[in-house]
Amino acid sequence: MEKTVQSFYFFFFSLFLLPIEISAQKNSAEALLKWRDSLVSHSLNSWSIANESSTSRPCNWTGIQCDDAGSFVEINLPTSGLDGTLDEFDFSAFPNLTSLNLDMNNLNGSLPVRIGNLSKLGHLDLGSNNFANAIPAEVGSLSELRFLRLFNNSFTGAIPYQLTNLQKIEGIIPVQIAANLTNLRFLNLTQNSFGGKIPVEISRLQKLEELRIGFNMLTGSIPDELASCPTFKSLNYITILFKGQYRLQ
Repeated sequence: MEKTVQSFYFFFFSLFLLPIEISAQKNSAEALLKWRDSLVSHSLNSWSIANESSTSRPCNWTGIQCDDAGSFVEINLPTSGLDGTLDEFDFSAFPNLTSLNLDMNNLNGSLPVRIGNLSKLGHLDLGSNNFANAIPAEVGSLSELRFLRLFNNSFTGAIPYQLTNLQKIEGIIPVQIAANLTNLRFLNLTQNSFGGKIPVEISRLQKLEELRIGFNMLTGSIPDELASCPTFKSLNYITILFKGQYRLQ
């Protein structure tokens, strides 16, 4: 009898939640269509909710992945001929989004501060576009982010210190950091999951004063070349999870 009652309540609440899930999916789909229609050009003409065919269902759209409840969790549109801005992209319409990949398009303008609404985002790839102006500090509020790629854009201004809040970023420390951040004075990469060796190229940061790399999974020894940085004052390595030697002359 008890199992029968439980089954009844499960069935009842499932019927109750179904219209809510369908409504949320519709809102997300309409938000995407509004953004698509604001673009100068795109390759997303197959996106449609005009009929009930299986291919027109939002979860079957090109580049879209949904979870079992029908909520949008991935928007993956690399090399999709997207030309325009994110001004009309309603970030609040995707509360469960975990991946946003817009790599290799022609998106331009500013990166909206509303991107901070994607509280579950773990993967953000905006590489190889034409985004300009400052990186919004709100990117630093994406606490679930493990992958961040802003390579090959036209961002200007200071790197927001809030990016140091991203405690789950994984990967290696890129050698390009020395080529692209020549005026960098303070670099804090602590409490992440960076692996590999500390790149010798960091010694080319001739204005670097302080480097913090604790709580990572780095290997090897600290490059002696860091001592050649004329402005270098401090290295915080005490808390590195390190498989190698500490040495700095």
